[in-house]
Amino acid sequence: MPVSQDQETGFNWSLSAEPKGLAGWREVARRSVRHLGGDERAEQLAALVVSELLTNVIRHVEDPRCGLTIERDEDHVLIGVRDRSPQLPRVGDPDADDECESGRGLRLLLGHGCALDFGRTPEGNRVRATFLLVASAGEGDG
Repeated sequence: MPVSQDQETGFNWSLSAEPKGLAGWREVARRSVRHLGGDERAEQLAALVVSELLTNVIRHVEDPRCGLTIERDEDHVLIGVRDRSPQLPRVGDPDADDECESGRGLRLLLGHGCALDFGRTPEGNRVRATFLLVASAGEGDG
């Protein structure tokens, strides 16, 4: 699992998204965010984001080769996945039939406080989730 980039600000991997590897990538996400100064909430959210984004590659993209980045930008974590899909992902409709699972994982990330953005790359798509590195005082005390 080769890593490139300045480990003070982030990490970058090339990988093949496979179901058997998801648990390992969730742990990599937790450790990476911890290394970047994230709190426990950020570590857990990073694991969820990586799991959802890589699962989308597994389910919706023919070619499993992709790139994963985990970066710090001041007080935020940015997690991105670059894949080879010809179509941009879409966030699921909350009013849609429960039988339709497409886009539900992205909607779940929005519900956990992530900002999402999507873009095209020469090879396919980029999906990026952004969230706080450290929760504000009192946030989550409920």
